[in-house]
Amino acid sequence: MDRPRRVHYDMDFKLTRDLEKDKEKEKDNNLDPFGYNDNDFLNPIEDVVEEEPKKISEGTASWLEDTDKLNLPSRIYNSNNTNNSNNPRSNSGEINYKEKNAFHSRENNLFERKINSTNNFRENGKDIKEELELEKMKSNRLQVELDKLRSKKEIINTKNILQFVHKISYDSLGLGKKIGQGGFSEIYESQWMGIPIAVKVIFDPNINEALMEEFNNEIEKLFILRHPYIIQLYGVTDREKKQKLAVITELAPRGSLFDYLHKNPKTKNNLSLEFKNKITKQLIHTMAYIHSRGYVHRDLKTQNILLDKNLDMKLCDFGLTKLKSELNSGSGQFAGTPCYMAPELFDRKFYDDKIDVFAFGTVVWEIYTQKIPYFNCEAMEIKQKVTKGEELICSSIVPKQIASLIEKCRRVKPTERPSFKEMESMDLF
Repeated sequence: MDRPRRVHYDMDFKLTRDLEKDKEKEKDNNLDPFGYNDNDFLNPIEDVVEEEPKKISEGTASWLEDTDKLNLPSRIYNSNNTNNSNNPRSNSGEINYKEKNAFHSRENNLFERKINSTNNFRENGKDIKEELELEKMKSNRLQVELDKLRSKKEIINTKNILQFVHKISYDSLGLGKKIGQGGFSEIYESQWMGIPIAVKVIFDPNINEALMEEFNNEIEKLFILRHPYIIQLYGVTDREKKQKLAVITELAPRGSLFDYLHKNPKTKNNLSLEFKNKITKQLIHTMAYIHSRGYVHRDLKTQNILLDKNLDMKLCDFGLTKLKSELNSGSGQFAGTPCYMAPELFDRKFYDDKIDVFAFGTVVWEIYTQKIPYFNCEAMEIKQKVTKGEELICSSIVPKQIASLIEKCRRVKPTERPSFKEMESMDLF
């Protein structure tokens, strides 16, 4: 079989047709960017190939001349353009070193300006940072002064507040079943004007000034702090008859959360996650409200969380509650229940409202594990564990987000503990 021969096809017709279309587009310029004119395409292929290098070089020169009309950047140099002031070459194609040096000098000046502007930006940034720090310090000082003014305002407002609390005759209270007991008091069920009430009676025969101050403090705080999850104050007996001192509040018939967690045979180790989440959420909102009013509870524990008939919480026992600005002063400033006390209280250091957050972390651990914190541990042993940052172990039944919250709330450094306001925006349940 013969080998196929390479055949040159006549392309004159096709090329001529294409060129006619090109002519319509380029009537004013017969020379395309590469230097071919119409007659070149009508020549034999061999002639085009032979003349191609020459035509391309001439066409390129012509194309570069046209680009001068486009005002391209000065870095595109045209050797044939003698009117370009930025061109470092002379008419003869030689390098004009004077122009070249001037060009590089302009570039260097531009670069130096950029460096200077960067340095100025950094210096200004440092100045701004220092100003921000100063403003932050001023803001903190102003906040301290504002807290002091609020404290003075509250003291003035509460100085004579006891005279506005409703007085109830002790003899009119028919005490019923005993439902609880505290360090210096006993709680009884009773009826008053057809309403079921709780009567907290001070039974200590030696009522001194400190005990009387705590009694008055609880009445004041209950009168001021009104919230759906805080026990409601109804009245108080005549304080002049010290042998019959009593506080009358609404009744929480389901008892304390401590008893519900650990002593009730129906609920012991058998509480639903829904109930635990509900109480924890209610406690967060309640403590956020108390802190927003500038108060610190200072004795948060499951014994002071009561349950109403709907198993909603009612926070009680405000005998140790103080304004935030009044902390670290006065008698009983480091008082509390060891199982719930923060490290700074054990170490007798400066403290703030974050002691409530630490106690809250312990209460939440108790709710979800249904275990008594530091059971059978003495106060000194509890102190060692707490001040060393020893964690309360969460079992697998505790949700991860709750276990993380407990760990954060019980950190040794108060500044690392979240606030109740921050907890309200957390995705915990």
